[in-house]
Amino acid sequence: MSARNKIEKVKESVFEKIKKLNQYGQESWSARELSKILGYVDYRNFISVLGKAKDPIALR
Repeated sequence: MSARNKIEKVKESVFEKIKKLNQYGQESWSARELSKILGYVDYRNFISVLGKAKDPIALR
């Protein structure tokens, strides 16, 4: 298995561990849990990034 495949497998398993499924089988993730996985120490900084991602004007 290549190094890239190993990294992809680890990434998948981390996201799979925190994935939530609702009664209809729809997937979702907690923003607080995602922020920790992505290395944000302060949750406020992650919320700021999410806000920018949702606002197309901020991406220009």
